[in-house]
This record gives sequence, structure tokens and C-alpha cells, in this order.
Amino acid sequence: MSPTLAVLDFLNSREKASLLWVAAIVAFATAKRNGVASSFVAVVRSLLAPKLLAVFGSAALYCAGVVLLARWIGAWHTAALKETIYWFFTGGVVLVGRAVTHAAPFDLAFYKALLRQAVRFTIVVEFLVNLYVFPFLAELFLVPLVLLFVAMQVLAAHDDSLANARKPIEGLLTTIGLLLLAYFVVKAILNPANLFTREHAERLLVAPILTFAFVPLLWAWGWISRREQENLRRGLRASYDSPV
Repeated sequence: MSPTLAVLDFLNSREKASLLWVAAIVAFATAKRNGVASSFVAVVRSLLAPKLLAVFGSAALYCAGVVLLARWIGAWHTAALKETIYWFFTGGVVLVGRAVTHAAPFDLAFYKALLRQAVRFTIVVEFLVNLYVFPFLAELFLVPLVLLFVAMQVLAAHDDSLANARKPIEGLLTTIGLLLLAYFVVKAILNPANLFTREHAERLLVAPILTFAFVPLLWAWGWISRREQENLRRGLRASYDSPV
């Protein structure tokens, strides 16, 4: 089997639909050309800044270390590779970035929010790589629809002029979620043996376990960020108080 066919066989219909939409967006952006290349270079350059490399590079190494340890004790297998990758980019990166920007390692509210995020990341990862996916043509329609409403929800949450649209958008997303849940339940009832397996349980637990395993790293970066902010404030205060 060729590498291309092997990759396509590894992906489910939802991932294939997502890949096709990404390719279409890249092709459209390339055709537009105006400012796309320079914007892309600017984004890459900002991501390669030393501080960002240190933050997200440490997150990648930490995640790899946790996975290797779990593999060594027999708690992680290659069947959970996709869930692990998806969690890192949808959860790990977000958590580390939030720990740096909030810089509150001793704030219990941050860790309470972590509980909710563990559940949320589990749902997101399961949506992306769930065993029970729709046929390709249905996913081709579903993927951009869900992403569109999620983007609209994020925009409405930060724009007061769109406050009236928040409830309808949340209602639509809830409806989509309930339909997905109903489909999941029907498939599970029809084929319960495919659901209650060690492999599926391991894949389901990847997101919450990695989320809580990241707590020491989040605490460390929160502490470092807080110290940097305090040193910056002291420096600004000293320069302000010093006689000219």
C-alpha cells in the first residue's frame, strides 16, 4: 500500500472531510495572493519567537514525556495516537497559553476551570476522532457547519453588538450536539461490543488524563510569568520614582 493510501485509510470520514476543506481554503488563499504570503510569513515569524518556542516547545516535550511514561507502564498504545495529537493542539497549547497570560498559579479558580476544560476537551477530541462518524458526504457538510457556528459563538461572546445572536447560536450548537449524541447512542446500542473495549476506553480517557497531567507544567509557567510581571512592575516603578 502506498503512503498516501495508508494515510487515507488511517483517517476517518470526518478527518477526510476536514482535510479536504483545509486544502480548499489553502487553494483559495493561494489564488488570492494579495497579502497572504506576507501574512503567513509574519505568523510563522511570531510563532518562532524565543519565548513562544520555549513555552510551546516545553509543552510538546512534557506531553511526549507523559506519553512515553504511560507507554512504558502499559497505559498508552499507538491506537490512541490521534487522540493524543488532537488533544495537544486543541487542549495542551490552549492551557499553557492561558497559564502564561493569566499568571495565577495559586488561584483555585484556575484549577476549577480546569475540571470543566477537561470535560470540554474530551468532547472536542471525541468529536474529531470518534468511532461513530457520519458518511463522508454528510461530514463534508457537517464539519464547516459546526466550525461556522463555533466561530460565530466565539465572536458573539466578545461583541456586545451581537448579544441578541448568542442564544440562537447556542441553541443551534446544542441541537447539533444532541443529534450527534443521538447518533452515537443508536450506534452504541446496535453495536455495543465496539464501544465497551479497552482500546476505546483508553482513547476516551486520553484528554482528561493529559489535561490533569499538565497541571505541574501549567503551575510552573504561571509562576514564571507572574515573576516576570512582578519584575517588570518593579522596574517601571523604579524608573518612575528615580529623579531625572
